[in-house]
Amino acid sequence: MGYSTQIRSSREMTHPRSFLIKAAEFEIEAYPLLDELTSKISTLNLERVRRSKSRLVALTR
Repeated sequence: MGYSTQIRSSREMTHPRSFLIKAAEFEIEAYPLLDELTSKISTLNLERVRRSKSRLVALTR
């Protein structure tokens, strides 16, 4: 386990509720974006999904 992973794990253990809230917010945001993308593939919808994915990656770091 790397140092940054240990820090993240330590932080999540200290604030698990905050992490769960952020995860729930992400889920609430992500599903409509993915539904829209599957109904109409467009540059705008792809960009929205990319931004959402970036937020997810940041959340898990």
